[in-house]
Order: sequence, then structure tokens, then C-alpha cells
Amino acid sequence: GRMLASPSTDKTIRLWDAETGECLRTLVGHENHVSSVAWNPIGRTLASGGQDNTVKLWETASGRLLCSLHGHQAAVLSVAFDLEVQTLASGGEDTTIKLWEAATGRSLFTLAGHTNWVYRVAFSPDGKYIATAGLDRTARLWDAKTGRLLHVLRGHTHEKVLSVAFSPDG
Repeated sequence: GRMLASPSTDKTIRLWDAETGECLRTLVGHENHVSSVAWNPIGRTLASGGQDNTVKLWETASGRLLCSLHGHQAAVLSVAFDLEVQTLASGGEDTTIKLWEAATGRSLFTLAGHTNWVYRVAFSPDGKYIATAGLDRTARLWDAKTGRLLHVLRGHTHEKVLSVAFSPDG
């Protein structure tokens, strides 16, 4: 809770000291806007998703880029780690959700079903589920281990479902 990360349209991620407001480090490596960031809940790594269609993993103490993950065909709008840091999820303008092995960046599988951009991805606290929010008026619930679609949640009347979040008790 001592550091804050902020992605920007200036192609950077800034790491801030939450107590003093001082900029501690600037991460540079995306070729276009950086849309989202997610902290690894255990370690000191950060994932970022960008308009350059990549997910990047960073070692925050040094600011070193660990790896770039390729697989999305359009901008990556959201990234999230499960709490055990085994899996990283990313969603984007290509209407897919990609699951990656967090330690290695190896692609695990792709979830498909949204008919428009996937705006947010979130893991349940127990890591069993992934929720996604899409610009197709739906939120969706997936099995995180198999990738099976469990539920399509309909009811929003505007075209954009912008976010999803699980309750702390799962």
C-alpha cells in the first residue's frame, strides 16, 4: 500500500510514493497509450495493458521490463492477477480475454463470447471465477480454470458495461 501506479496516454506508467506523492520511477516500454495496470498481490511486479496490443510485466523495484505478452489483435484495456498470482487475465478491444501463466507469461487459453470490447476483467477472491464487462451490454462469468462460460448477465440498457467487481467474500 505504499506505492501507487498510474498508466497514461503519454506511453508511460508512473510509480508514486503514496505517502509523499513523490514520483519514484517511470516505466517506459509501451509504444502507445497505456490503458491499465494491475499489481501482483504477492510480489513486486506489475502488469500493464496498452493500446499497442501488448501486456507487459515489470519488476517495479528496478523498473525493468520482464517480458511482453503478445496475442491480442487490438488494444488491451484491462489486466488483473488472481490473488495466488498463478494467472494473469487481459481483456481488450479484440473482444477476447486472454489468460496467461503469471510466472512465465505463457499463454494458457483465450475466452471468447463478447461481441464488443472487453472493458474490464476481475478475478474472484478465491480465484475460481473471472468476471468480464463488455461494451455489448453484458457482464459475463467464467470458470477461471477451464475457461467455460458460466453466465451471461444481461439487463443493462446502455451499450457499455464498464466495470465488474466481486464482493470480498467471493
